[in-house]
Amino acid sequence: MHVRRGWVCLAVVACVGYAGLGHAEMSTEERLRALESALRKAQGEIERLRGEIQQQKAISQGAQTQIEEARKVTEDQGKKIEEAKKSAVPDWAKKVSLFGDVRMRHEGFYHQPADKGGSAVTARNRERIRARIGAKATFSDELSATIRLATQSGPMLVIDGRIHPAFSPDGSSRYVRNGVGIVPDGRPRFVISDDSVSLGKFARFFRDQLKCNDALFFDGAVSALWDPAAGRRDVTKPLGPIIVVFKPSAGSAPRP
Repeated sequence: MHVRRGWVCLAVVACVGYAGLGHAEMSTEERLRALESALRKAQGEIERLRGEIQQQKAISQGAQTQIEEARKVTEDQGKKIEEAKKSAVPDWAKKVSLFGDVRMRHEGFYHQPADKGGSAVTARNRERIRARIGAKATFSDELSATIRLATQSGPMLVIDGRIHPAFSPDGSSRYVRNGVGIVPDGRPRFVISDDSVSLGKFARFFRDQLKCNDALFFDGAVSALWDPAAGRRDVTKPLGPIIVVFKPSAGSAPRP
């Protein structure tokens, strides 16, 4: 054991002596060049590390800029979505569709013969406009509802005390008809026939019986009356326009 330890110590001393000898053999100029070379290598490594640091900073700044731009884009899209929601059509409105049309018709009557009273019927022209509108609500493929509204103007039955010149005295078209006329004191008279009548006969009732100077035809095929006092309640097709007449109760103040 002692012999082995001695050999180890001898080897260490030999190495140190060799290193010292090598160092002693280098001149001052050689050592300076060696130090300068080592310094240049160190400076090159420092510059390389600095470049890597700058590159990493640039990459980091670019990534941060992209993150900010993406955040701004996301916020703008969120605002647009909120604005679109506020201005969007409600779900129930998407299930409703509208339809309709407007019609204009010209009516001209020329060289009409004199009426039974002997007075001449002069030529005249008239424009008639009819508007129709409807709405359809679709709840499912099997369930939907539709409502239709329309305006109607005539034809006139009596015009300035004369029967409409296009009517024959008692034509073949017969329906339960209804209309309204104005009597000389300015009050309206609503009329519905009990049986099917022609337009000519219906118009003469307004002129001859009610003494109306003007009367307007409402409709014929869907005419109906509900009069509880008279015990009449007609059953007909689904109705559109409805005219209701109320009788004020005793002592009630008249409406303006």
